[in-house]
Amino acid sequence: MQFGAAFKVLTGYDPLPWQASLFTRFATGTIPTTLNLPTGLGKTSVIPIWLIALALVPNVPRRLVYVVNRRTVVDQATAG
Repeated sequence: MQFGAAFKVLTGYDPLPWQASLFTRFATGTIPTTLNLPTGLGKTSVIPIWLIALALVPNVPRRLVYVVNRRTVVDQATAG
C-alpha cells in the first residue's frame, strides 16, 4: 500500500503536501527534529505518518517523541 492510500485509511483524509513530504523524510532517514506549523494544519497527523513509515520502511526509528507547546497553541488560536 502506498503512503497516500494508507494515510486515507487511517485518517479518512488525503494527505496534505507537507504530510506527504514528512513521510518522504521519514522514509529517507532525514527526520526533522522539529516541525513549526500553524494551528489547524494537522500536526497530530505526524503520528499516523510515522506509523505508516514504520510499517513500510525498515529503518524508521521505533520511537516517536511528540511534544506540543500548549502556550503556542493558545496564542495561535486566539491571535487574529
